[in-house]
Amino acid sequence: MRYLELQEKIRAFCKEHHDEMMADLAQLVAVPSVVAEPLPGKPYGEAPYEVLLRAERIAKRIGFTVSEADDACMTAEYGDRPVQLCLMAHLDVVDAGSGWTKEPYALTEEPDRVYGRGVADDKGPAIAVLYAMKAARELCPDLPYSPQAWFGTAEEVGSPDLRNY
Repeated sequence: MRYLELQEKIRAFCKEHHDEMMADLAQLVAVPSVVAEPLPGKPYGEAPYEVLLRAERIAKRIGFTVSEADDACMTAEYGDRPVQLCLMAHLDVVDAGSGWTKEPYALTEEPDRVYGRGVADDKGPAIAVLYAMKAARELCPDLPYSPQAWFGTAEEVGSPDLRNY
């Protein structure tokens, strides 16, 4: 496939899946996933665990094999090919604080902007990684390798969850 043809197919994929991507991002943004005191089975608190479960459901729904590690992080990959490229994103956020002009834990989409806690750092990129992997699989089905996405829940406090990878 030629570069310009692939570029056009990527644009069409993004347009076709825009509403789905925004709905998935809204699910993650809705969780105030600030690291808190550990709970049994929830090493970084209730909200980081909840956002991890939501990300896991999204990844499975769009066709990935998912592995969770110690209730703290997960990986998503094709499942039928060796992994060659690893991508990483985190699902925790720092406290929203004050001064927001939009609701921080709701996705607000405007014609040229998207607002919500974690949209830029790092829930938006997490959704982008999943859909980029989905696009690669659909548009280039003969790829011999699988990308793998790593999703953590404690980056904002120094990434102690990385040891689980």
